Amino acid sequence: MSRKANQPAGWPPGVTYSPTSVWANHVPLEVKEKYKPSNSRLSTHIPDPVEYILTLKQHEITPDGRKTKIKAITNPEHPCCGAYGLFAACHIEPKQHIVDYCGNIHLSDVGDTDPEIQKSDYVIRFTSELSIDAGRQGNEGRFVNDFRGVPKEPAGGANDQEAGRNKESAKGRDKGKGKSKGKGKDHGGLHEKSQANDTASYKKSNTTEKSQPTVMFMNYLDERTKEIRIGIFATRKIRKGDELLISYGKSFWRSRLGSVPSAFADASYD
Repeated sequence: MSRKANQPAGWPPGVTYSPTSVWANHVPLEVKEKYKPSNSRLSTHIPDPVEYILTLKQHEITPDGRKTKIKAITNPEHPCCGAYGLFAACHIEPKQHIVDYCGNIHLSDVGDTDPEIQKSDYVIRFTSELSIDAGRQGNEGRFVNDFRGVPKEPAGGANDQEAGRNKESAKGRDKGKGKSKGKGKDHGGLHEKSQANDTASYKKSNTTEKSQPTVMFMNYLDERTKEIRIGIFATRKIRKGDELLISYGKSFWRSRLGSVPSAFADASYD
């Protein structure tokens, strides 16, 4: 059976592929208009610069799937062995936009009380009032793994195979059942210290080290549509075949495991 149109190779069953985010019905129109104006030419709303860091022109925004490949992780030393990861399909330069993080956009207050969202390992804070959950639908961005505990590997990820050869056997790297209000991947746009770390990494152009983050989450403004989105950006040069790694933040692990394992407690990243 052939995969659905535009669905990337290796996409797991049971998850809806969506190249753009879908807004929950409970989000008030006036809130949605702040981040995704229905008519960018007629809109009188001026985007709040606190909610985004970059403004990108159309040619600077990478369409989904152009620079990434979903692969199953088979290296037994990898914390995500048996699950998926997102890998570079080409050489990527520092500061380049790689892919957006898409899913279901909901009010953060609703997410804090919704049992389904509380169980999701794919929630990321979007703005001060919104979060995105890619647990049941999303795009390639949902497969980016945390860097902690990931062993260094030669270029090309020789120990990994195409995701299509294996069934999805895990929903991420979560080993616990934390349900704190702060549950979800840290996003630099909302946490000052995390933002400082991410921005510093974004400005540096170092060679890739597989044991360190190579990408970061960052809000940006689409200059043409005036829509604010979460993008995944390279913080250093990334070789074709390398896994894209990010920092979920220590609060992500505390909310699930009750504490941060010593192997994950890198003082440089919150």
